[in-house]
Amino acid sequence: MKKKVFALTIALTMLIALALPIGASAAQPGAPFSITINAPTSLSIEDQTFTAFKVFDVTYNPAGTTYTYTTHSAFAGFEDYETFPTQTLDEYVRGLQSNQPAINALAGRLYMYAQGRAGVVSASAVAAAPGRSVTIPLTQDGYYMVHGTGHYTEDGDTSYIAAVMLTTVDREVAVTLKADAPTVPKESVGPDEQEGVNVGDTLTYYLYPSVPNRAGYDNYMFQVWDTMSPGLTLNENVKVHIGGVRGVGGFNAVVGTDYTITYANNGFMIDFLWARFQTYETGAEIWIEYTALVNQDAVEKVANHAWLKYSNNPGDFEDYEETPPTIVPDPTFAFEIDKFDSTDSEVKLAGARFTLHKGPHNATVLGDQIQFVLINAGSATARAEYVVATNDTIKQGDVLVNEIVTPESGLIYVRGLAAGLYALTETAAPGGYNIGGPWTIPILSTATATVEFEVPNVPSGGMFPGTGGTGTTIFYIVGALVMAGAVVTLIVRKKVAVK
Repeated sequence: MKKKVFALTIALTMLIALALPIGASAAQPGAPFSITINAPTSLSIEDQTFTAFKVFDVTYNPAGTTYTYTTHSAFAGFEDYETFPTQTLDEYVRGLQSNQPAINALAGRLYMYAQGRAGVVSASAVAAAPGRSVTIPLTQDGYYMVHGTGHYTEDGDTSYIAAVMLTTVDREVAVTLKADAPTVPKESVGPDEQEGVNVGDTLTYYLYPSVPNRAGYDNYMFQVWDTMSPGLTLNENVKVHIGGVRGVGGFNAVVGTDYTITYANNGFMIDFLWARFQTYETGAEIWIEYTALVNQDAVEKVANHAWLKYSNNPGDFEDYEETPPTIVPDPTFAFEIDKFDSTDSEVKLAGARFTLHKGPHNATVLGDQIQFVLINAGSATARAEYVVATNDTIKQGDVLVNEIVTPESGLIYVRGLAAGLYALTETAAPGGYNIGGPWTIPILSTATATVEFEVPNVPSGGMFPGTGGTGTTIFYIVGALVMAGAVVTLIVRKKVAVK
């Protein structure tokens, strides 16, 4: 059952073996005692209830100078620990360290055992506004497990488990909640020194969630989900690394030992296996690396979505939370050509042919010519559509072209480009028009929409008319003006030379 909650845990504080060994000297027993739960700075625990369950009794010698622990009668029948019946429960706990996975699991099993059981000694308190802390008053010293429940969203709840020890040496114990809602940071890396992505580029993605606090769990769901947008094709090459920083240090996780992975629907799901996951250090980085190909379906932006499913109830493995998806967009750019008569922009021109090269048009040598797949030839009311073609993205049945051609609408839409400069060359003009250009099309990395580019054509003179026609007159007038200009230039230059 999914519960949309913000999961928290109290870090376990098992102090028997770490602070005061059983039998150590202590001051005289006495009351009162208390456990204070402090909230982290980022969270309020207002209106939430915390309950302390007594697991072990403390017994003092007549002089009150030493004490020992024995299992409280309510837990006398508890047998769910690894060394039963070789060791008693107090002997088992004494040998544990607070960060061991075994003690995390034990806390959860103790909590489940205590539910509805007669004779359990417990005390509760509700956090008042502003929810910075709550203190549970106790009348008996001993070894306590603290459990908290509260509603963090409109439709969910969550649990916390901690274990603390109270003695006359530590009459007032404080425990700080540790916010433990996992997140899944993510980034992508494209080709070197390139802004945006081209169709055919391979992108490398990195996810790096941290190992969550599993206090109180004897099983823990931790799944990493990822799915590609239609413009990306996942390469099934996911690698997982545990510990270290950005994949350096730590160890490579092994499929089947550390996790299982399922590839489906252009995505994947990594499911970490509890037998190994419980041994990972809390907070250790989980570095996940994989690649995806930018395909022909890339339209102005490609993205992939990653999220986590993780346990949020130590008593029920089926209760889980999902993080909001982390989305990493990688922009791919497009431009639209509008071809029209230079004397009337409403007259659209069909039949203009173009090539596109990488780099500016004034370069000494043009960059690589770009090949396209024809998606739609266009019509009088629709634009023609082309997408960049590469060897890795060409599909069976694709129509490959080296030139793009305007339909009757005069519009061409080209997509699948990275930011940069592109050289557009008109190789053939519509009938009755002069070839235009060449042009350099700039696509900025800050572009948020299709770049629109106007490429008008100037009407040509056509065939020379017969003697006396206006075409000839215009031609000669223009010619005379050019010659007059040439004479002026020569005279000026000659005079300058005389000086």
